[in-house]
Amino acid sequence: MSQVITNAFETYWQGCLTDQSPVVLDEVVLADIPDLDITVPINPDTGLPAPGYIVHRHPVDQRGRVNNNAVAYTIVMDTTVGDFSFNAMYLINKATGIVGMIVFKGREEKVKTDASTNTTGNSMVKSMLMEYDRAADATMTNVAAGTWQIDYSARLNGMEEEQRQHALQLFGHHSFIDDGFQLIEQSGIYKVMPGKAIVGGLYLHLEKAQTVYPGAKPVGVWVDAFRAGTLLSAWENRFSLVTSVSDLNDYQDQSGYLHSVAKIATIGADGRITDHRRKETHSHQWADMREVPDDIGKLKEQLNENTGAEQVRTSTGKTVEDMLLKGGLPFGNDGVKYALSAAAFRRDKAVAGDWFVISDTAHIPVNSRGIEGGVNPKIKYVGKRIGALILSPDETLAMDGVSVGGSVGSDFAVMSMGAPCSFSVDLATGEFDFDTHYFDKLRFKLVISAQGVVTLTHPGMRLMREAIVRYVAPSSTDKNLQIHYQQTPNPGLTSLFLLGDVEGTISYNGTEWVVGSSDQWDTRDLKFTWDEENGALLVEHQLLVGSPTLTVTMLDLGANVYTAASQAGSNSFKVKFRKHDGSIPSLSTALGFYFYRGESGIRKQPKGKLLVHLGQVQVNCDHFSHPQGNVWSLGLMEN
Repeated sequence: MSQVITNAFETYWQGCLTDQSPVVLDEVVLADIPDLDITVPINPDTGLPAPGYIVHRHPVDQRGRVNNNAVAYTIVMDTTVGDFSFNAMYLINKATGIVGMIVFKGREEKVKTDASTNTTGNSMVKSMLMEYDRAADATMTNVAAGTWQIDYSARLNGMEEEQRQHALQLFGHHSFIDDGFQLIEQSGIYKVMPGKAIVGGLYLHLEKAQTVYPGAKPVGVWVDAFRAGTLLSAWENRFSLVTSVSDLNDYQDQSGYLHSVAKIATIGADGRITDHRRKETHSHQWADMREVPDDIGKLKEQLNENTGAEQVRTSTGKTVEDMLLKGGLPFGNDGVKYALSAAAFRRDKAVAGDWFVISDTAHIPVNSRGIEGGVNPKIKYVGKRIGALILSPDETLAMDGVSVGGSVGSDFAVMSMGAPCSFSVDLATGEFDFDTHYFDKLRFKLVISAQGVVTLTHPGMRLMREAIVRYVAPSSTDKNLQIHYQQTPNPGLTSLFLLGDVEGTISYNGTEWVVGSSDQWDTRDLKFTWDEENGALLVEHQLLVGSPTLTVTMLDLGANVYTAASQAGSNSFKVKFRKHDGSIPSLSTALGFYFYRGESGIRKQPKGKLLVHLGQVQVNCDHFSHPQGNVWSLGLMEN
């Protein structure tokens, strides 16, 4: 290992002494430099490396006083940071770019946690110790240096997630309190009123009214909430108000933060506002339904006493209690203001995707059918208004891990259901192999394009919050895939883009460029353009996806090689060559390089199998668990 305090810092330090201003070094730059000799003394005139070698920038998390002449600068990289390797560290002033200290060291790997691959990330604490005359005074550092080497992030994240899940159980996906976040219009100006809400289990407080500029109408107004912070700072719930013509879904941003979105209102083409806020609905609303039994004992008693029950008992010879709790027979009571009706929904295995409803004579559902491909059964009552909805899953579906939720309209209720679904697709034949019966094999459609894009469609897939996808190559090695959702997807459409590690060598043999191909990419149609004036080689391919993560390594052919992120295009990348003395080589010089792309690259038609696990959907609603399994109860209000 070698290290140095740079000449640039000496000049900067002297200027700070003259101006009586503190020395500020507030960022550490990590780089991965090929063929770095860490035993050679570092030139104090060295600056930052070429942009292509920089792999990560991290703000200084802690600064501590070792003694009056030494200050330690520490960064803490938790399990959300990665993946990259580095062998050089630069302590800099972020605002000016001045490099204060450089350390060349052995290469280390930084890996982040990836639940989709069961990869456990590593945490790193890195410190750089600067020693110079009166360093502590110059940097105004009074706190003694401590040790910051324990990664509490996993435990803290787990505690916060547990708290968020509790809030989701109490308030559903989103709930607005009183007039909080209500959209109003005043003299043509749209404002979201202050107040409180719980979105995605996160408590939000809008302290003052905020103006919304809708632009083209009709348009929806949404609140986008997430929780963020740094490893050593206080975390907080953050949110923004956004407008969108299309519906929004929960998502994860590039920093790894989970965002929950809730629709506040729609501004129509005529400027009118439709309020979509889901109000806080808890015990005070359920208490209004005074005729609804508050426990299963009273429920059984009322079931067997009402007129509908007598009709059932006469016609079937069985009590309603027996039919309801064992077969899902619904019931009703028209003699009170609120009538309690129940219906059992069962999936007809003979007719894939269809659901059938057993109904009582008093509340006959009409136009009762499966929507969204049979995933969301919808029940509609003529001449009745739905007052409430109590949901619990059918026991046969519960064994499949079905989550049940629902929504209530003026005269209808929608039973929203989803289930985990795992299957594999043979990319050569398109054959499906299912390990669950919930989704129907024939409902899936598979299309593989010449570019290796796999598109799977299913009417019910839109309900799924996330999917875990793996590509199993013929060698049976798992390779992770990334899912790209379209900007405005059709209902149920998910586009899966096959990705894989891509690597290879390209060299000039004196006559032409020679390509060394691996099993993972296709070198056909590669085009090489040599720029003699600038010593640059342009590599183009119709299936080459541009990416700043391209890594180029020099081969021992008499030239140094470097590339910058800006030199990666949509279907090409450029490599610049320089001799050891800095001059531009010619094609008579032996030139060559090795390249690696960890995220995208030239690819062959995919072979092997595609394994897909669709995560369990959770559609939240204000409901409480019914202890008897296969019952959906609807409180009906008489007109």
